[in-house]
Amino acid sequence: MIGDFAHYCFEYFLIDYINSLEIDAEADYELILPNDRQIDNVFEWNSKVKSRMNDIYNIDPNKYKAVMVDYTMASKLDRVLGKLKKNYHSDDRFLFIVLYAKKNPQTVLDLQNQLSEKQKADSSLKSVKIITLEEYLQFLGVGEKHQKLFKDVDNLVTKASSHNNAAFDELENLMRKYQSALIAHDRVDFFYRYLGWAKNI
Repeated sequence: MIGDFAHYCFEYFLIDYINSLEIDAEADYELILPNDRQIDNVFEWNSKVKSRMNDIYNIDPNKYKAVMVDYTMASKLDRVLGKLKKNYHSDDRFLFIVLYAKKNPQTVLDLQNQLSEKQKADSSLKSVKIITLEEYLQFLGVGEKHQKLFKDVDNLVTKASSHNNAAFDELENLMRKYQSALIAHDRVDFFYRYLGWAKNI
């Protein structure tokens, strides 16, 4: 439940940030995900978008048409790497698995090392990275406003997970606020209309 609360907030923050860049996103790319799955966030990836962000991972805009984002508060290896089975990544879709809720640095390193080992055996996984929320925000190049939005929710998740009722209530209230904003724009359709993409989920 706590993770669901955070997802609505993070999804809205990313959409709000993308809009703030005033990028004229135009594409004829049709996004098709298997098994009726829905990714948490997705945005077009081209040279213009790349230039507006801090692309510390050097994602090739000639190869990838979209960046997919899957948020998770999970720490267990099987839970995080299990996300690879959702097929969010592909030859032209780059996937970030973003870890939020305070993580032990060694846990993060273990997850990243396990992914690296899998990538040696499966070249399709080269289009996947496991990163922390802090690394994600660095990549997006977000300013102080959006940094605070993401980090405040992340802190509430950590507190609520430790049975802090006040933090849980505040997080739930934020979720309702941003859930309403997403629904008002038709959560998925709003994102796709902005991108100019056809929807087939």
